[in-house]
Amino acid sequence: MKRIIITGANGFIGRWLVKSFASDGYEVIAVVRNKSSDVSAIENISGVKICYCELNNIEMLPEIISEKCDLFLHFAWKATVGADLSNFDVQTENYSAACAAVKAAKKIGCQRFVTANSIKSYEAKEYVLNDKAVPSPAYCYSITKLMVSMMTKTLAASLGIEHIDAVISNCYGTGKSAPFFMNRLARSIINNEHLKLTTCEQLYDFIFVSDVAEAVKIAAIKGEPFCMYYIGNEEQYPLKQFVLEAAEILNPDVKIDFGAVPFNGIYYNYHSLFDTYKLSKLGFQPKVSFREGIKMLADEIRGSKK
Repeated sequence: MKRIIITGANGFIGRWLVKSFASDGYEVIAVVRNKSSDVSAIENISGVKICYCELNNIEMLPEIISEKCDLFLHFAWKATVGADLSNFDVQTENYSAACAAVKAAKKIGCQRFVTANSIKSYEAKEYVLNDKAVPSPAYCYSITKLMVSMMTKTLAASLGIEHIDAVISNCYGTGKSAPFFMNRLARSIINNEHLKLTTCEQLYDFIFVSDVAEAVKIAAIKGEPFCMYYIGNEEQYPLKQFVLEAAEILNPDVKIDFGAVPFNGIYYNYHSLFDTYKLSKLGFQPKVSFREGIKMLADEIRGSKK
């Protein structure tokens, strides 16, 4: 039996990772911040040992975890949504913690380190480095994700640990009231709010959280060392297509104004940035279609309102 470490184990994606690895017979050391953390989703899973460690003390993990481990998945991160995305101090803590996590992984005996990257890091790379670009503080999160990806890879190489970069597209799903775009949109549609959006012509990719966990697991176990794996679907579609399909399923009468808000983001060319077929070559195929995922999400939202 192999033993792995997952930080951020009670988070939106982390809890699904714990379930996925444990169901395959792995012994999982689930790292959460402190004893006041909600661990209800993972505490009764066979093969899971919960370990408490604050993110800014992650260098202490080798003193807390006595067992030798094979794989370290770093998914702990302060502020993935909200105002603290623009908080330089908070995001700097995330950067420092990620580097400390690599050093801790080495001391614990891990052979491989997996970084939870974000597609937003590529937005920062495409925009911020351009001449005359004047990035807003909102880019702080994206830049930090990019820095963590590059520095943990470099640090892992210097310590003799293999590195995998898991670049997650737009995750959504059940299991927690996540404030991610599609979760928020679904709630707004169900509540019959008047939606004011961009033209939504930009390509997007939505992947259900259980499929994210499965994709990360396959990349972590089967991926080639020092490679990046895009965690999403093979093909992407205009955001408008997803919005209209969600509205058709959830509330066909909701009012949507496309173009009411200017679009100031980046138009991703997914196939020039990523090999979106790389994971399928390792055996990954998403199990939850967008339509199925939206229906499950709707059931959870409506159930919570009763």
